[in-house]
Amino acid sequence: MRIYNGFSVSNGIVYGKVVTLFYEKNFIQDKISDNEKEREIIRFENLLSSYLEVDRVKVDDKKLENLLNVHIELIDDPFLKDTVKNKILIENKSLEKAIEETFGHICFELNNLDSDYMRDRIYDYISIQDEFIRDLTSDEEIEIYENKFILFTENLSPKIIEKYKERLIAIVSKNGGRTSHASLYAKNLQIPYIICDSLDFQELKNKNFDCILDCNQEKIFLNPDDETINIYKKLLKSSQKEFLDKNIVRTKNNRYVRVCSNISSFEEFEVSLKNGTDGCGLFRTEFLYMSSESPTEEYQFKIFKKLAQSTDKPIVIRTFDIGADKKSKFFRLDEEKNPFLGLRGFRIYKEFYKELRKHLRAILRASAFGNIKIMIPMITTLDEVLWIKNEILKIKDELREEKIDFDENIEFGIMIETPASVFLFDILVKEVDFVSIGTNDLVQYMLACDRENSKMQQLYDCYDPSVIRSIHRVVDIAHRNGKIVSMCGNFASELDAVELLILLGIDEFSVTNDVLQKIKKKIKLFDHNNYLDFFDNINKFKTGRSVINYFDNK
Repeated sequence: MRIYNGFSVSNGIVYGKVVTLFYEKNFIQDKISDNEKEREIIRFENLLSSYLEVDRVKVDDKKLENLLNVHIELIDDPFLKDTVKNKILIENKSLEKAIEETFGHICFELNNLDSDYMRDRIYDYISIQDEFIRDLTSDEEIEIYENKFILFTENLSPKIIEKYKERLIAIVSKNGGRTSHASLYAKNLQIPYIICDSLDFQELKNKNFDCILDCNQEKIFLNPDDETINIYKKLLKSSQKEFLDKNIVRTKNNRYVRVCSNISSFEEFEVSLKNGTDGCGLFRTEFLYMSSESPTEEYQFKIFKKLAQSTDKPIVIRTFDIGADKKSKFFRLDEEKNPFLGLRGFRIYKEFYKELRKHLRAILRASAFGNIKIMIPMITTLDEVLWIKNEILKIKDELREEKIDFDENIEFGIMIETPASVFLFDILVKEVDFVSIGTNDLVQYMLACDRENSKMQQLYDCYDPSVIRSIHRVVDIAHRNGKIVSMCGNFASELDAVELLILLGIDEFSVTNDVLQKIKKKIKLFDHNNYLDFFDNINKFKTGRSVINYFDNK
């Protein structure tokens, strides 16, 4: 038995047969003669054509389609194409060598960026390069005949997951990042996945062996011994007996707390429903605008209607939150020195007024088919709230005239993610039915630190007393006005934060699929009697560490 340590992308424990997807690295010619250049350019054009036209994955869910085809979007880049051609025409490089050097340069540049998210794009480019080189060197596609298996592969792509997802019980890759597109896809499908850079895939190829993957402990057991197998079989048996709580759970003090899901597609919501979600606390609509074409009102309506008809549970649709870190091919926004402080969320709505109207009409029409709510992102002022509410009223009048059904009492909410919305909340609360706290942005604005800058991670602290006081203020004002408070930022998905957020009064957690049941379990175990001195301490906390220490000592 050999034991390896890695880092987990998604949780779970599995035991099964391993299939290793390994491709031999073929010799790559470096230089070509002048009379071979035209041939290499034609080979490159044919390669691009096969990816940009023939090889595109088509599925009903457009967000999923964009995710599966993200490599195609990266390939269809003028810089990449021109660089490869110039290396052939000017430097006399073979096509394979030109691709290798171009992708190496792109990865080098990405690695020098401060953003972890952008650095994780390296793994997307590596998997594209591998696919290109395999196609060009005529490697035959490896066939996998196992019915259910743990996949070992050097580089993971969304296409590999899509191809084998019905048979995959887990994944191990040598390369990867937590926010690569493949990782996000595996996580949302709840496929246990570990990245381990110490595995030797050359050694593992063509070998049959069993494996235990413990993503919770971030360990891989190759050819586990009988004692380890028996330990994990008992562990798996007991976990399978765990009751899946499909009801709204309550604390030991009889306080009900909803646990809903953050989702971006109908497929993700189906997984959530199987996991016992209490509804959708955040449906991201940005995926509708990832292509260069405007999504029609009818297309959007069908997506929202399908969601609404799938359950009687509440579904909160956040209007498109484009800008800053959320780029869109359709909304061509100017480059900004400080994009997080520029046009994003609500702030682009007046500029793209026609798109907003189509978007709101589709949501309102779908509200006739289920429990849909509207939520507006990036609110800073009262005028913004009044303006968007007035636009919704206008559209309601239009729909009545057109005799189109909608929910006359559809609930209206806003996201609290700016310091201004926190300190104006006693005014804003009068205009809304509910609010959701977006901690990802609230923390970075409250502490004036870029959440994607790795050098700022020490300062980016959800437990900072300024953040805790902000959450407490919002909840206190909301409850005094009879309004519900949800939290949909990453902080809501942190298991260690559950007790704190319950004490602060959060009514609804909106979380990722992989922690949904774990959050429910922690809520059921919560006993307010263990924290009777919390509010005596809330204004005494001086650092984020002091907040954590309070709970560690309980």
